[in-house]
Amino acid sequence: MTEAEKLLATLDVNDPKLLPIPSKDDGYIIIGEDRIITVPDALKRIAVQYDIDVEAVMFECPRYFNGIDLTKLDLYVNYIRADGGPSSYHIEDVTINPENDKQIHFTWLVGGYLTEVAGNLQFIVSGSKTDESGNVVNKWNTEINSDLYIPKSIESAEHVAALYPDIVTQLLTRLENTAVYTPSVSADGVISWTNDNEKENPEPVNIKGPKGDKGDKGDTGATGPKGDKGDMSFTASLAMHFNLCRTGKVYTVKFPLWETSQTSSGEKLDDNEGLIRLMSTAAEHRTDDYENIPLFKTYDCNAYVTADGERVVSAIKGQDGFKDTGKNDVFVLGMSYYEKHWLEDGYWYYSRTDLPKDGYVLAEECRKKDGSDQGYAVYGKYVCGLIDGILYSSKGLIPARYCAGRTDGQSRAICYNNNIGYFKQKGTGYTGGMSCDYKYMYTSFWLTFATINSQSVAAGVTNHNFQYRTDIAEENTNRIIVTNSQAGNISIGTYVSIGDNKSTSVVDRVNWSMHNLAEDVRVIGKEAYDDTHTAIILDTTFTTTATTWISSFHWRSGFSDEVKGRNGCPCQTVGELTNGRFPIVLQGIEFAVGGYEVMANAVMNIIDSAGTREVYVTNDASLLTTNITTIKEKYKKLAENIQPTKLNQWNYITHMQADLDIGMITVAKAGGANSGTASGFADGLYVDGASSGQKEFLLFAFLRDGATAGLFCLYAYNGLGSASWNILSRLSLNGVGVN
Repeated sequence: MTEAEKLLATLDVNDPKLLPIPSKDDGYIIIGEDRIITVPDALKRIAVQYDIDVEAVMFECPRYFNGIDLTKLDLYVNYIRADGGPSSYHIEDVTINPENDKQIHFTWLVGGYLTEVAGNLQFIVSGSKTDESGNVVNKWNTEINSDLYIPKSIESAEHVAALYPDIVTQLLTRLENTAVYTPSVSADGVISWTNDNEKENPEPVNIKGPKGDKGDKGDTGATGPKGDKGDMSFTASLAMHFNLCRTGKVYTVKFPLWETSQTSSGEKLDDNEGLIRLMSTAAEHRTDDYENIPLFKTYDCNAYVTADGERVVSAIKGQDGFKDTGKNDVFVLGMSYYEKHWLEDGYWYYSRTDLPKDGYVLAEECRKKDGSDQGYAVYGKYVCGLIDGILYSSKGLIPARYCAGRTDGQSRAICYNNNIGYFKQKGTGYTGGMSCDYKYMYTSFWLTFATINSQSVAAGVTNHNFQYRTDIAEENTNRIIVTNSQAGNISIGTYVSIGDNKSTSVVDRVNWSMHNLAEDVRVIGKEAYDDTHTAIILDTTFTTTATTWISSFHWRSGFSDEVKGRNGCPCQTVGELTNGRFPIVLQGIEFAVGGYEVMANAVMNIIDSAGTREVYVTNDASLLTTNITTIKEKYKKLAENIQPTKLNQWNYITHMQADLDIGMITVAKAGGANSGTASGFADGLYVDGASSGQKEFLLFAFLRDGATAGLFCLYAYNGLGSASWNILSRLSLNGVGVN
């Protein structure tokens, strides 16, 4: 007996450590009823770098989902390596749990392609079933899990440099047991077969028919150019992931035209019927049937746009490389989609789906520069703030705005005109918020809440307007003393500025003197000072005098971290959702923080004394200009104008127009009879009395607009170069030039 044989004889063949398939005692990766994957700590190291088919993990999963038996589906593990390389493993050993026939078990054998790269990996489990024609009739997916990792090792001499992805390896293995049939045809037209694996051959068949006329010789085709070497980047792998999650379902909502009914309520249709979304709070995650639907599910990510208009996702929240503070831009990532808007029999409809269908157009923000589907979309997550003079979509920042008298370089005159230059400091493809970004917010709200009265769901910071002077001085304090009555208007968790203007008369928030002691700081508590006064406690220290003021102000970016869900407000109670003091997160996107947002790619042109406004829009960042002659030549003009009824006052919106080819939804008509805060869109359009000139789009309203404010509100008073403390902006990568 050799020394090797002696050593082998000492091994326990029942030792599970020697088996590629783990025993039941090793545990399972659990897929829950909510499709969330839970990985035990002991299984998070799935294998070691360069392993090939020596490690395996077992899964435990519910057998049935909404009546669909997963044993009838083809199941796969779809994964993305740390370097962005994607692949799939076909599950071949699905078994029903003998102790619980409502559970199934299956195994993922870890192949060499997965282990070639060390680091964290992402994976889902998916299943699909097709009919006889190859059409997908059922498709099921789990959520993404990022718990597994491959530790580093040293490559051995035997390691093969170029490995097939797992799914290909499985197919090649199957081919070893598959015969290759070679046909041959006799002079009499009888076709017969031979094979290379000693299989039974098909019966010979006579295929000879009547002789036909000889055809003309075709021209020789030109040799095509050599193709570029393929590259599966992380961004491309994300597109592949979203493609694996597509279902073809259609989500539709229906609303009456103003002439049909003045109600704000709509009706959910098609696959949207019966779904419910409620806004969550900082204390409660409320019902959201959409949060696990792939078409509506969103993720935070880092991304950038190249000089040639390619939007690149560099990291997703949960990965080691993701950063949401400092000089890093954060976006909201979602699946690309197709959409449709139409009018019929006194109603208007909006519909969204994840696969091409007749009458639907690929959403503007999902198109590559050549018009094709990029597979995903990205939207600026935060209102922008300043870091070293540059605008960033990053967490924890004070919203950038104009501030008179400031000497530290932190003032930016945010407006349509100036935003062109401000964002080009980041690169030629960067802009402020685009019409397609806001369109996505509008339509997501319509579909999921089935109302056009946004403030009935969440008000945003629209009723949070105060400036109070203290008459009690304190040194090196973290509080300011106000009357009990004044304190009742100040909510814990909101943001304020503390300033000393050396006067007992208040000045506007545009002045630095209203912020010079403590700019945009948070209220963290309140306590009684005496029988008539309350101390407002803040998260910083300062010294107050008899000319110190406290002013309500914008929320800093990042508040959505406090919300128990991707939709809601950072308040403690449901009642506070509509009190006008708390900002909103929708689909993971923060907005309504206390100031207007200026649209970067559209302008209004007044054409008559009735205040009628033409709308010009472009999706090409390189075309953005302040010259109205060039705007009229290069931008696209919407088919409908904006038509108010009254000048120099608020008009309540009755009609909105949608041009999905250009990616814009905006006001069409406002101020009709019986319009107001409780009917129709319930949001205001404000216009001035000018009969000519150009105006910028200011959206959502600011902290004192009250009931006129909302998701669809449009302030159409300011010129293209107007800036103030209450005009803000977000970041967009979507100006890639698809008009």
